[in-house]
Amino acid sequence: RDRGDSWRIYKRLLNYGRLYWGAFLIAVIANAIYAGVDSLFVYLMKPLLDEGFVQPDLTFVKWVPLIAVGLFAVRALANLCANFYMGYVGRQVVLAMRQQIFNHLMRLPCGFYDKNSSGSLLSMIIYNASQVAAACTDAVTNMVQSFCMVIGLLVVMLSISWQLSLTFLIMAPVMAIAIKFSSKRLRRLNRKNQGSMAGLTHSAEEAIEGYKVVRMFGGEQHEIERFNKAARGNLKQELKIIITKCVSTSSAVSYTHLTLPTICS
Repeated sequence: RDRGDSWRIYKRLLNYGRLYWGAFLIAVIANAIYAGVDSLFVYLMKPLLDEGFVQPDLTFVKWVPLIAVGLFAVRALANLCANFYMGYVGRQVVLAMRQQIFNHLMRLPCGFYDKNSSGSLLSMIIYNASQVAAACTDAVTNMVQSFCMVIGLLVVMLSISWQLSLTFLIMAPVMAIAIKFSSKRLRRLNRKNQGSMAGLTHSAEEAIEGYKVVRMFGGEQHEIERFNKAARGNLKQELKIIITKCVSTSSAVSYTHLTLPTICS
């Protein structure tokens, strides 16, 4: 059920970017090329070691710099296109979501504003919309790059040694469990982080708007302590998110790097 709800929510989020499918498609293709070049670099490690150091081939050695420069240029161009067009789609989604939220807020009854702080509403427009829209583009970028990278490395590994490749494929379920756990935890932490950001915005907004009242009653130190408490709470949530991302990324990178001995053997 949780997976179905998450997928349904994500499909609604992707609908915001359907008007920019051209830029989105360019970004996906560029990400695929980026991952493909990385896989090609891995594949070239074996002939580079064999013909460059073990049994030197002068003709091959002369072509190595040109090949390397050409591949790096293609990789850099693909990365530039992927980041720019995916960022363009993401910014457009942020704009659309902020406009939709603001238009909706302008039509809500007064009772809604009495029950919700202005800080939480401002955080919804400024921070939450940006975070949710970033998920639309970042998730697609990571998914395309990771998928193409895995496919490319599998092709390289199977072409060299299917026996050793099978060993790494057995480890795939363990990696899938780790990534699934990290994704659930990251989603939960992002919700808490949005709440902490709303509290931080609310604390700052009240102190700034009511600065006359604060100074009249000598409440400067109280407001400072209140803001510092909210800021420390937000920092705690941010650090948890960073740790979770590092664990997820490190697991995937470690699994990828374990393929190098197989390819170079």
